Amino acid sequence: MLASQMVFGAVPPVVRAEPVFGMGPVSFVLDQGLPLELTFADVFGAEDLPTGAQFLGMDDEGNGPVDGWIIDGVPGYQGHIQVWPEARGTEVFLRYTPEDFLSGRDTVHLLIQDRDGEQTVKTVTFLPGSVVYYEEDHPALEVIGGTFKTTEEDGRTQSADQSLPHGYDPAYATAEDVSMSGGSFATIPIVPPPNVQFFQAEAAVRFTFTGTGFELVTMTDSLFAMALEVEVSRQTEDGQQEIIQKYPLITSYSETLGGSGSGVMIYQVPMIRTWGLEYGTYSVQICGVPLVVGHDEENGPIYGPTTYIYVDGVRIFQPLADPTAQEYGDELGAVFTEPRMLVLDGKAAVLGLEKDAKGRTGLVGLTGSGITFREDMGRGWIESGLGGDMKCVEPNNEVYLGGVTGGNSMVLYVSEEEAGEGMLQIGLRDMHEDLYRGLHGSENQPSSFHYLLADGSWSQKVPVGRCGTEQYYQIDYRACPTVAQDGKTYHQVLIRIPEGMVSLTSFKSAGLRFSELFTDRERNRYRYDGYGLYQSGRFTEDGSEIPQSQAVWQGAPQDPRCRYRTEDGTLSYVWRYDLQGKQLPEDALVWITDGVMPGFHYETDGDRCLRAARFDAYGNEIRAEELIWTEVDSTVTGSLFRCGSALIAAAEAEIVPEEPELPVEEEEPHAGNWWQRFVAWLKELFRLMFSGL
Repeated sequence: MLASQMVFGAVPPVVRAEPVFGMGPVSFVLDQGLPLELTFADVFGAEDLPTGAQFLGMDDEGNGPVDGWIIDGVPGYQGHIQVWPEARGTEVFLRYTPEDFLSGRDTVHLLIQDRDGEQTVKTVTFLPGSVVYYEEDHPALEVIGGTFKTTEEDGRTQSADQSLPHGYDPAYATAEDVSMSGGSFATIPIVPPPNVQFFQAEAAVRFTFTGTGFELVTMTDSLFAMALEVEVSRQTEDGQQEIIQKYPLITSYSETLGGSGSGVMIYQVPMIRTWGLEYGTYSVQICGVPLVVGHDEENGPIYGPTTYIYVDGVRIFQPLADPTAQEYGDELGAVFTEPRMLVLDGKAAVLGLEKDAKGRTGLVGLTGSGITFREDMGRGWIESGLGGDMKCVEPNNEVYLGGVTGGNSMVLYVSEEEAGEGMLQIGLRDMHEDLYRGLHGSENQPSSFHYLLADGSWSQKVPVGRCGTEQYYQIDYRACPTVAQDGKTYHQVLIRIPEGMVSLTSFKSAGLRFSELFTDRERNRYRYDGYGLYQSGRFTEDGSEIPQSQAVWQGAPQDPRCRYRTEDGTLSYVWRYDLQGKQLPEDALVWITDGVMPGFHYETDGDRCLRAARFDAYGNEIRAEELIWTEVDSTVTGSLFRCGSALIAAAEAEIVPEEPELPVEEEEPHAGNWWQRFVAWLKELFRLMFSGL
């Protein structure tokens, strides 16, 4: 017997097997942890029921009757569901509120009787998208010992529009806030012990998710650091928790990177990212650990002051095990790729534009002057409160474009795995230009992006707004120029940031592969690490292959303020001066092998690449009219330089004022001592905490 017959039943009516008017099953994909509100038309595709029809009730997944029009706390359900059967027009008919991290389908059955007394069941299903974002106050995210900076419920709901990319929603895309996601975050204090004992790490954040990866969204600054200990575990067949990942992370970024914005807080950073796991259910625990700032006479640890973990949200990737093409459309089979890793793997490059004194547009390095990964591996080992040292691994999951130059671009090649199939989306967020200008409290300029089309023009600008929450945007890669290499056709995707500043956090793709930018890897090896592009030969004169450890890297842009050396096939550099410009003694030099600072201007002339040193032998920048241009031996693929030529041509075709207003140059803030930096950090923290009161 049907559950509906038990509730409403006298004589069991005949239930139609075929759907009637507006009665076919419908599904709604959720990509936010916000409530979803549906009108009658959203559910039935019509303004009202047929004449004489009426609602009789609903049941929960066919397991039994529901008393009234609410499903809450029912085993197997991940959300709260409420129906208002009398609602019509623009009134809310059904509201679904996620109460857990979604990983399956929640289905409700609405029983309707027509004027002839026959009954039909309307099925409404809710399921997660390929990526779902949850705020820090979501019930499934356990924040331990924290306080929440928030206001009353703002009433935000996610869009019911099923044509939007997963991970894009007007609730966030139209919000003008580059600081806290949703206007709030949780603050968790990490209090060092009052004595010289080593710190006992305790969990500050816990959650369990189902999928292939996650991001914890938080904030970072350059003034004071703490260590996070991240632990990811999975339940084994015998019911035990097996740790599959455990790693430390420093929460600050290096003030030596990114220009004059030292001390600026960067919000909504995907600081902790774990991707590419085998689909399953995982538990995550994050502990905060203070850093040791000194030692007493007995070599016991001396800690800095209380520090804080800021939790702004969590993002879950691929939480549904078995989506269908009807449910997901072109999102089916979506995979996520980190732009930073594409650059490091030689499958993407960053180009920068800059105008000289004569108004010409040219390439600035192969990375541009406004790009950084916020990653500094050169500070060596840092002692943590857990005892022992840890490598200084900073937040490094983003690539920043734009900033003070306003013309940075990323180029990559994609090819289709199957003809005519494929999807490409870019995940990015708006960044406040304080990050580079150091102008605390200045007005942020809204950002946008566009991409180069096959006819040499730009696509329509896509506004990013002033929202700092990552959103995904569709890119029509088929409209981009094509490049023929090795008998294959590749789509050359050149994404430009014409105004503002953005962070590229991820690419989402389906049915595509990212191809190498360099086509002559049979003869050469290449390294492109975000600071410079350099190469080494693969073979000796007699044709034998050179081992990777013996490769000699050449062609790296060099900065006269640095010293360079090649050791074990790796090019390393060292800063010769401190932050005050004083030359460092020989025993204080720290060799860095993770990249080379750009020290050249670049221009293209057809397939040729030209470069000119930016600095003279004394480290002074050379004026534009005195630059000496030389041709670079272009054993690197000419397509990268052709792309640079196209970028310059398209940029110069835009209308530019005859006398553009020069940007205001701010003085570089003095680093100061530890106490001055800490006081500055406290002032900025209090300003932000009380600015919304």
